[in-house]
Amino acid sequence: MTSVCSPPKVKTWWSKRILSDSYHCAGRLNDRQVKFAAEGGFSTIASVFRYPEEEYERPETAALPTTEQTIEILSPFDDINFAVILGTGENWKTEAAVVKVTELCRSRPKPILLYCDNSFVSAFLLLAYYAYVTSHQDNGEDEPEVSDRELFRLGARFGYDYGADPSLVELVSKLTGNAPLSRTSAPDTAISNWYELYWPIKPVYKNWFNCGQFQSSHVPLLARMGFKTVINTRMGKPGPEEDRKPEDVSLLNISGNVDDKNDLTNFLAKRISTSRPESYIAERARINFEFINPLEFGDVDGYNAETERRHVTKFLFSARYWHIPTGMNDGCTSSVWKRFQELMKNHSDSGSQLVHCRTGFRE
Repeated sequence: MTSVCSPPKVKTWWSKRILSDSYHCAGRLNDRQVKFAAEGGFSTIASVFRYPEEEYERPETAALPTTEQTIEILSPFDDINFAVILGTGENWKTEAAVVKVTELCRSRPKPILLYCDNSFVSAFLLLAYYAYVTSHQDNGEDEPEVSDRELFRLGARFGYDYGADPSLVELVSKLTGNAPLSRTSAPDTAISNWYELYWPIKPVYKNWFNCGQFQSSHVPLLARMGFKTVINTRMGKPGPEEDRKPEDVSLLNISGNVDDKNDLTNFLAKRISTSRPESYIAERARINFEFINPLEFGDVDGYNAETERRHVTKFLFSARYWHIPTGMNDGCTSSVWKRFQELMKNHSDSGSQLVHCRTGFRE
């Protein structure tokens, strides 16, 4: 039986829950995502592959860390398990790879985050794990039974077309002991290789996608996906008549929201670890926590929707940008829903659409 689905966490919204809160997948992590994964509650972080060299999301961004650099980033966390599943040159499309993932899932503390280049492989291996233990009638307490057909259906629901690869169809047949399926489910999404372009987003239906708060450095990655509409549902800065605070942004070594940001002691009280070295924040940092995060369009007050608008429209200059503030407490009111209906009606046939908030949950 599947456990109740928890809402995405603000620091790890980009991880994709695979049927249980115990297992999530992701693409290759940047250094902030590694830290946020550790701060955000994952007990085990595992890489399908070993990465001996740095890679760049874009030439002007910081390099994605190597495996050894990732281990170094996680060194301040005594309670985080790290593992690499496959050795150099090992094929992931094998029963042996699924067995290794099974051993990881059964032996390491949960929740587990499994990552690869772009989430395609890590999602498959977790689904294959479910199918493998189902065929052996060895499912855990919160692990649903997954048949061969269900594996491909779930993959399609997540946006991955595993049935298009005959070797994966054969592998699933071997794992389950059933004859290879002649027909499998395929995703209904307008951008079939979305995960190769920007893996943190999630396909919703046809040309509609959603995500949490993307980084400013990732906007050019969204631009190359060709989005024609971007809808931001986060609350902007409060007006003079509004009795509320701006939305927060995610800060390194800070837990939860900081109410009064003008008082440094409020940040000190919210630190996850008082002993974290200053270098954890940045090479030349003088404090061991963040109080501002411009990468998420944050300023000294918190999230700034207008800063995001200017940045997005600079790179997605041909896209329509809409800001439809949706409260975190009152949710989608009738007026907000009407605006959504109008946008969906008027723009559903005009290219790909992206809707976002802080975690992707409001959409």
